Amino acid sequence: MGISVAALLWFMIGSLSLIDPLYPPNAVRGGTVVAELHVVAGRERGMTILSGEEPFVGACRTSLKTWRTDSEVDSNELVIVHFRQPYLYNMGDPKQEIGPAKPGKFLPYPISIVPPSYPADALGEGSVVLRLEISLEGQVTDVQVVKPLGILTDSSIDAAQKWKFKSAVDAQGRAIASHAYAVLVYRSPIL
Repeated sequence: MGISVAALLWFMIGSLSLIDPLYPPNAVRGGTVVAELHVVAGRERGMTILSGEEPFVGACRTSLKTWRTDSEVDSNELVIVHFRQPYLYNMGDPKQEIGPAKPGKFLPYPISIVPPSYPADALGEGSVVLRLEISLEGQVTDVQVVKPLGILTDSSIDAAQKWKFKSAVDAQGRAIASHAYAVLVYRSPIL
């Protein structure tokens, strides 16, 4: 799956500016962090970690504090940062259940995620950032590439399309369509 021209232009004009989370050097397995960013005038002004554990939470805090958007609208944004298991041939579970946490009042919340594969012809490490459109049933209906990373982008999109969410709700408690950001962090694989 390629990158759409609209997504590439959106990325190039700077609608989202960020620094990649660094894969913790002392981590020997993968992990997932779910965070709620409090955005005021396009800048991160607070963060609530909803789920995750060290050393991944620290890496996420450092990175997510740098996020900037062109939006003038104050909002809360859900960000899921998945640090892929570093073993090249990790067969693990086909999906990872996300434990209960204190989800944001109106935001969607991940129920399960499918880890991305590491393509055999890929090299390198870094992050892919995606914007996920989520239906009122909690299904991912569209994936937009915010920050690509070569061939690892397609692997990230394929995985994120299978993620499941608890739906966001409006002020009356009714399920609504929403969005979330997914950051998939790759480390050079270990054989």
